[in-house]
Amino acid sequence: MSTLTRPPVQRVPPVARPTRSWRSPVRSALLTGAAGVAAVTTAVLVAPHVPRDPLLHDVALLGHLTALALGFGAVLLLDLTGARWMLGRVTLADTARLAALAHPAIWLGMAGLVLTGGLLHPDPTSVLTQGKLLAVVVACANGGYATSLGHEVATAAARAPHLPRGLLLRGLVASGVSQGAWWTAVVVGWLNARS
Repeated sequence: MSTLTRPPVQRVPPVARPTRSWRSPVRSALLTGAAGVAAVTTAVLVAPHVPRDPLLHDVALLGHLTALALGFGAVLLLDLTGARWMLGRVTLADTARLAALAHPAIWLGMAGLVLTGGLLHPDPTSVLTQGKLLAVVVACANGGYATSLGHEVATAAARAPHLPRGLLLRGLVASGVSQGAWWTAVVVGWLNARS
């Protein structure tokens, strides 16, 4: 006599939901942009209450220039290394490693710039100052986006020596926005110092 047996049930692994790579960078941009607005607003509101002491001004200016050298220097180094990768001079993995090292220096420089900028008594009624403050907020938002994008680049670099086209395009745009925001802040700061 034969018995009827059921065939074994084959378990199918659950289908992984596709990840949306734009979510994390966009969320980071929104958070760091909001933090940039809060930091800039705080610096502008605190500035009138800081005593106008020449020694304090000189120390704040030295701190401001030091923070600029640290933050903008790291941005330039990272962007130049990205350009070298595109020319085939360094590997994508090297570029991703440098990005991981550069981002803390960029953020430390940005924080130092905002902190010391408030001590330099910015004039919030000046159109130039308003432009500079906007550039700082854009740099903060873009920095959050770029930092998150750097994690995607590092993951991609571990898999292949080339980036997917969409990720490459987003990196180029982030780099262009970064350069535009930092250079705007630098030039406006220079113009303000001359007036």
